Amino acid sequence: MVLERDQDIPSSHIPVVDLSNPDQELVARAVVKASEEWGVFQVVNHEIPTELIQRLQNVGKQFFELPDAEKEAVAKPSDSREGYARRYELDTREQNRYGRSALSQYLATVLCEL
Repeated sequence: MVLERDQDIPSSHIPVVDLSNPDQELVARAVVKASEEWGVFQVVNHEIPTELIQRLQNVGKQFFELPDAEKEAVAKPSDSREGYARRYELDTREQNRYGRSALSQYLATVLCEL
């Protein structure tokens, strides 16, 4: 399947990892395969409360709606892989990991304040 940038992907094509499977090795292999082939996957039966998921989504949305100057306050130092980065010099997989690191750092900070 060839995808154009910003093209919607049907959710039925995104790999699903079911954490209720008692075979942990099979679950781990599914995570590795999905990560290598897609870089993303949907996790089901994770037992994370819906309320917490909604709060995380809201905080993530709030972070990316901040003015650039505020996001830059958590910018990564040039010698680090942690922090927010708007311009990437590495390949797409590295970019995605950096973006998630910045979001994770911001989420942790905000959730600790709740």
